[in-house]
Amino acid sequence: MVAYTQRKARVKEVCSLWGAYNTKPRFMKFVQKETGVKTKDEILKDKMDLSQAQLERIWQLNKRTTFHQMFVDRDHSLTWCKVPKAASTSWLHAFLEIAGEKDVSSKDMAGKHALLRERYPMLTNSLLKRIMPTTLKFMVVRHPFERALSAYRDKLEDYARDLKDRGGYYYAIYGKKIVKAYRKEGTSGEDSNQHREPTFREFIQYLLDTDVEEYDEHWRPISLLCTPCHIKYDVIAKMETLSKDADFILYHRGLADNVHIEWSHKTDQLQKTSDVARTYFSQLTSSEVKQLYHKYLLDFLMFE
Repeated sequence: MVAYTQRKARVKEVCSLWGAYNTKPRFMKFVQKETGVKTKDEILKDKMDLSQAQLERIWQLNKRTTFHQMFVDRDHSLTWCKVPKAASTSWLHAFLEIAGEKDVSSKDMAGKHALLRERYPMLTNSLLKRIMPTTLKFMVVRHPFERALSAYRDKLEDYARDLKDRGGYYYAIYGKKIVKAYRKEGTSGEDSNQHREPTFREFIQYLLDTDVEEYDEHWRPISLLCTPCHIKYDVIAKMETLSKDADFILYHRGLADNVHIEWSHKTDQLQKTSDVARTYFSQLTSSEVKQLYHKYLLDFLMFE
């Protein structure tokens, strides 16, 4: 409980200091001053590296509210904000199990996602605002760089896999365009499967040149997917504490004996994941890494 309280307090402080509850003039005036308070200094330390346009854009983003990723189990008073690439497959299976779906192994992932929304249909904003305060609300967060890398490796790195699992959707919508925009050599790889996919560097260049609101949900910042400045989550779960957080959530909803979660990415693999991330990110310049950090700034600050 102490950890969850601290995580919620951190999010609230970041939201407040980065303009979620202020007018733009008040926010801009505030961030131009030195606060003199250690915690605030740490949260606002990046303000000097950002242009006025970037600061104003952060203020705009912090005002956003969306319920698109919400899945509400009204029978057990449980609300999940689904964050792709942050234990989402594991929780998807758990929510289908809660809904009474016993065998979904025959379905592909697209079918499972469709079934999930069928079992937990979108509710109107007014109904959500009335129901959610009575539920236990949770989300799972992950290191932004590891999450972006996971999305790249899963969706864009292997064209054959994308073609087999999704009919080439991600290559058609993103990969092909990224290669065309950022590939330096003379060929885009259209005439052969070799190098058809965007490289990691090309993917990052695309991210740096694209507004975060235009990102696919698999690499969109969590602060935009779940808007924690305006939705008061009871549990902010982390990849590092997945099992404990899940046990807490299920226990408090009376589901501990009925639902078993199999983790797609176990916590004992986190160190290995970090090593892989270092290998990929070593391809980038320090300037590119810093620019990418600024794209995910609110996630870094909110979720430490």
